[in-house]
Parts: sequence; structure tokens; C-alpha cells
Amino acid sequence: MTCDILIRSYYRDFRWLKYCLASLDLFARGFSRRIVVVPESSVDWLSVYDLRPQELRVCPNVRNDYVGQQLTKLYADELSDADLIYHFDSDCVVAGPLSPEDLCEDGKPVLWMTPFEELSPISGRRQGVKRLLGVDVPFDFMRRLPIVFPNWLYPALRRHVEELHGRDFRTTVCELAPEELSEFNTLAAFAYLHHRDSFRWRIVRASETDAARCRVYWSRGGLTPSIEQEITALLGSGA
Repeated sequence: MTCDILIRSYYRDFRWLKYCLASLDLFARGFSRRIVVVPESSVDWLSVYDLRPQELRVCPNVRNDYVGQQLTKLYADELSDADLIYHFDSDCVVAGPLSPEDLCEDGKPVLWMTPFEELSPISGRRQGVKRLLGVDVPFDFMRRLPIVFPNWLYPALRRHVEELHGRDFRTTVCELAPEELSEFNTLAAFAYLHHRDSFRWRIVRASETDAARCRVYWSRGGLTPSIEQEITALLGSGA
């Protein structure tokens, strides 16, 4: 199977993106392509940060890019023709050797989930999934990055939502409040409801992390000197 990496970023996250790409250079093996997608308004900033993505795609600007970046990922099949698409965020730093097989079992993507009842209230994105899919799914699936989905899942989700709501997928998604929209939860919940046998499912406790494989930071909190020092040491140790 072919396996692509897809990263949706924008200019405010380019300092993080630089470290993310450096960690992929250092540790990632076996992926076909590494696709970075940015909105038109961010293109000129790539040279400011001396970023030269392996493969760059430019998407239209959206007034609220928090919504825009999620829409990009919900149409990932239009950006990659790989069998499997591995999603990273700009603030992800790979911490050790990583290959496509590390996130699959018997050729099936592994998706991690935690019961919502174990988490602090995240009613917004749970409610958003329920509005889009018409079913309350009691799990939060944003427990691990990178997260991988097969190419066929994206159009299948869009068709399902359009049939359920009787209107265009993008229109339906954009009717949600930004805090209700959760692209990875929506994709994984749809898979759990309708294509469960095509995946491997693993329940993890709310306190469990996967820092040995990939460290996920919080870009909105800022790239502080201490975090930058930690990332630099991590990348240095793997050189």
C-alpha cells in the first residue's frame, strides 16, 4: 500500500512546522510523499521561515482558518491518491523511528479512543459529531497523532452526510460552530459506526500518552524557549 503524510499548516504555525519537518527527515521512513498544505495568504511566509516542503499544495483562504484547516483534512483524498493518509499537525514532533506499519495491524489502521466520561467536558466536539452523523458516539478519537485513514473513507463520509442532511457536505459542516467541528473525531466516528471491521480499535485511558513515538505540543500556547530546547535536544539525540 502507498502511504502519504499530510500536514495542513499556516503562517502562525511555521516555527512549529519547521521542527515537525525536521523530525520527519530524521525519523520517518517508508512514506511515499510528504504533502504540506497552506492557504494562499500563508505562501509568502514560507521563505521567511526558510521552509521548503517536499510537496506544497495551496488551498483557498477561509475567513476562519480553524474551520478552513479542518475542511482541508476532510477533503484529504483530493490532495493525495495514496491508499493511506497519515495526518500530522504542525506542532507534532516525531520522537523516534516511524514507519507506516507502526500505525497499522494486519494492514488495518489502528484508531485510539477514550470514553468521553473519562475526559474533562468536551461537549462541543461530541455534539458536532452527533449533528453531522445523527448518532451520539461516546468516544473521543483524538487520542493519538499521527492519525491514519484510508483514502476511501473521506468521500464515503461526505456522501453519507449529504444523504443524511440532503445538502452539500461543505455547507453542512460550515453550519457548525467552530468549537463543534472536529475533523478527526468525525472521520473516526463514521468509521466506527459504518466500517468498524476495516480498522483496529484500541481503548486508552485519558492519562495515557504516546510521547515515545510522537510528541504533540499545543501551538496556541506558543513555542517557548524551554519547549524549543526540549525539541532541539530530541532532534539532536536522533541525529
